[in-house]
Amino acid sequence: MKFSEETIDLILDIKEFSGGKLRNEFELSALIEYTINKDNRSKFDDIIFHAKFLKGLAKVMSGYNESEDKAEKLLFEYTSELKIITGLIESVLSMTEPIIKDSFNKKYFELTPECFMNLNLFLEDLSLCKDYFNDRKFNS
Repeated sequence: MKFSEETIDLILDIKEFSGGKLRNEFELSALIEYTINKDNRSKFDDIIFHAKFLKGLAKVMSGYNESEDKAEKLLFEYTSELKIITGLIESVLSMTEPIIKDSFNKKYFELTPECFMNLNLFLEDLSLCKDYFNDRKFNS
């Protein structure tokens, strides 16, 4: 798959902003190509919003050691948000080439510990995108 010049430039900007911390540039480029560059910016905004929220929720959960009832509620919320973001990503992928869909399915969406770890790393990249766009909005 060949990405547009706009997508490549945006990925390079995000990578520079993040200090080179992007781990999944190809998949991020594919999402950008099929959302922002296809006049579907709102889907990308939704995806990065939920990614940032999940990152914060995971941080809260990692330091949480109060009641079991509240821990279960946090886990339920995390699971619900994870379903939402995967659904959003899958809806974007429905417009892509089969090779892109297969790549995402094998790397992120199969029910294996490795895929779950990969998905969390991808969510980190998406969260960095949210930080990047917030920074641009407030520094414009």
